[in-house]
Amino acid sequence: EGLPGGWSAVAPVLGAMEEGGRVRRGPQVEGLDGQQVGLPGAVERLRSLRQAAPELAGAGREGAGVVALAAVDPAVPWGAVLPWPAPGGSAVPRRASGATVVLADGAPVLFVEAGGRALVSFAPASEPDLARRAVSVLSAHLGACGLRGLRVERVDGEPALQAAASAALEAAGMRRSAGELVLDPAL
Repeated sequence: EGLPGGWSAVAPVLGAMEEGGRVRRGPQVEGLDGQQVGLPGAVERLRSLRQAAPELAGAGREGAGVVALAAVDPAVPWGAVLPWPAPGGSAVPRRASGATVVLADGAPVLFVEAGGRALVSFAPASEPDLARRAVSVLSAHLGACGLRGLRVERVDGEPALQAAASAALEAAGMRRSAGELVLDPAL
């Protein structure tokens, strides 16, 4: 995208690379339009993940691996290559330095904006076990980064204690304090 000459300028080069076995063409990432080209090793890794855990293709996330990453980490496609899924409220997350996203098998569960004053939820109210694991991973992430904790004033665009997801976040390990939800780092 954005190349002089567009797709037609690079198609012959990628075609020659495909004929030489250096890349593979085909639908590799569901939901992305247009031609997709990937290195053979990357394509095989994607296929092996799909075959190893077919239940992750949308049937549920009860066995989900949960990780916290910087929102600008290249491993986080949300907000860059993929649009953010619908959040729990009116707040819209955005990739920014200092922001953190908690993912369950690559899907966002929680987004914490830089500075930690606002949080966007994607599943906590509807999936309490996933919320518990996401908050636990976020707490461990805070501790590993040497941060003193979070004092969240807004959840999903609303005051923290009035948001629909606040009860699920409290049940998951956050605590109330002076109109905020607080998360202490795991030491």
